[in-house]
Amino acid sequence: MRSLKKDQRFEVLKWKALVCGDQSPLMFGRAMETSRGWESERDAQFPLDIILALSKRANIWKFVLGTNGDRQPQKIDIRIGVAMSSSDDTESVDDGDPTYEDAKNAQYNTKATLTFERRHKNDTTYEAKTMHIDAIGQFIWLVVYGPHEGATVQLSEISIYGYTNIDPNPDTVAKRRKEQQKLEKDAVAEKEAMELNAAGNGIDKLSISSASGRAPPSRDSMRSGGSGDYKIKTMDYSSANDGVKSDGGDGDGSLGGDPLTAVRTVKKILEKKGRRARGEDKEITAQTCKRAVQRLDEYEERIKDLLTKRSKALENDDFDYAERFRLAAIDCRDTVFRVIHLDLLLDEDDLESLGMASKWAKT
Repeated sequence: MRSLKKDQRFEVLKWKALVCGDQSPLMFGRAMETSRGWESERDAQFPLDIILALSKRANIWKFVLGTNGDRQPQKIDIRIGVAMSSSDDTESVDDGDPTYEDAKNAQYNTKATLTFERRHKNDTTYEAKTMHIDAIGQFIWLVVYGPHEGATVQLSEISIYGYTNIDPNPDTVAKRRKEQQKLEKDAVAEKEAMELNAAGNGIDKLSISSASGRAPPSRDSMRSGGSGDYKIKTMDYSSANDGVKSDGGDGDGSLGGDPLTAVRTVKKILEKKGRRARGEDKEITAQTCKRAVQRLDEYEERIKDLLTKRSKALENDDFDYAERFRLAAIDCRDTVFRVIHLDLLLDEDDLESLGMASKWAKT
């Protein structure tokens, strides 16, 4: 795995805006570089399409979207687009300057959704939502829905993380190119079928989608086709607003070992602590432990999903994806421990038994 980490580097992927509803994509890009971020015009029509482009194809692994205040959208759909190949040997816009036409002709296959809860109008805190996507693509199509209240939506951060070196050896290149060609043939057939169906119903094919010239894929078609389809990861995570990064290194983290076992161990300790608190009429502590256990339950399901996909990747001798799913599971473990403020919930003895240390628990 040492050579794998050397060849493939997890990094922030730079993007540029190609579409921003009826507004200027250039102004959108400039606004997103400021601390205030971008705000839609008061007469903007929702849902609003925003299309971002990377300079070349990449493995888009994680998407972070931040908002401030109460001008949050109700939700944002995320689709990842792949440029259609111009030949059997080259990608049409890799290492080039992607244009609106490139984005329009791309095939969008992966769909995920970030949802935002209604916030109090005086709540001005920053909130970042994270979605693990894991898809090969060059274009990101955001469908931004209107605010819960008011007329405008504000976005403060759009950060995309992933891998740009996605073809580490000739065998992998050939395999992924073959998969890409099959994907494109299926996409063309699907598009033709949709256009024929639209024509039969008297619908102008150009009105199928204002952003890309093709109908957006349905949610069901974007979900995993089976337990063996480990490369498609589109599970919608509720409460994925952590914005917390992994601790780096080999990812063994503070608890080490299997992340699923670590989460289950902590959950048992907190369940016991919660029962003891209820018996002692410590209602606040009991409720805090209850909420932490609920969050641990949610992350336990995420980790189980990632480890299942890792096993499928190993069965297919795809050690690249297996390593990424392993690190993603560790990232989930570290994230949930930070989210529930584990070092504040447990006392010093509990932390030491788990192999952790906290200056707060000692005070």
